[in-house]
Amino acid sequence: MDQIQQFLDEKLLVNELNLYNESIGDQGAQFLAKALETNTTLTKFYLGNNQIGHQGAQFLAKALETNATLTTLNLNYNQISDQGAQFLAKALETNTTLTVLDLGSNDIGQQGAQFLAKALETNTTLTYLSLWHNQIGDQGAQFLAKALETNTTLTICGLWNNQIRNQKMIVKINEKLKINHTNKQRLRCLQIQCLEKLEQLDRIDEIKSFNPIIYDSCLMKY
Repeated sequence: MDQIQQFLDEKLLVNELNLYNESIGDQGAQFLAKALETNTTLTKFYLGNNQIGHQGAQFLAKALETNATLTTLNLNYNQISDQGAQFLAKALETNTTLTVLDLGSNDIGQQGAQFLAKALETNTTLTYLSLWHNQIGDQGAQFLAKALETNTTLTICGLWNNQIRNQKMIVKINEKLKINHTNKQRLRCLQIQCLEKLEQLDRIDEIKSFNPIIYDSCLMKY
């Protein structure tokens, strides 16, 4: 574990780290989270099946409040529960880089869904939230559906193998996710068209410095 912390602390040129099934636990998560607070290279972190509970989730959530590069965090097959979901939800209210969060199979129930739903009301970067194989019921689905009334960025919310019986609520969630996806595609198309026009005018460098986030989102085109 010390080697992993040193590995992250030294900011080696790595952007993806897979530590699946390494028996990390809460204490190991604490070491990793401390390194994440200052790491500026890692973008994808896979910590599935590591006996991480709500305490480990708290350490990782604290790191998310300061880390500005991580875009993907996979925590499936752990024991994060509602309390851990609360810590992560709080971090999502201020984090502006994470786009993918996998919390599948983590004993998260109605209360955890409520915490995450509240975070979605203000979070503007998360596009993928996986909550499959948890203990979320109709009430939890209702919290998520309400959050999606204002959220405009989430496009995927995995809810299969939960305890949701209200199919109308599932349909409502899926419809809003489709709207978000369509709007995202339209925005991307508009961004690309603007960049193409600026390129024709030989002014592409202006947008790079003025709004690098928009420019970076269209790098696949250029």
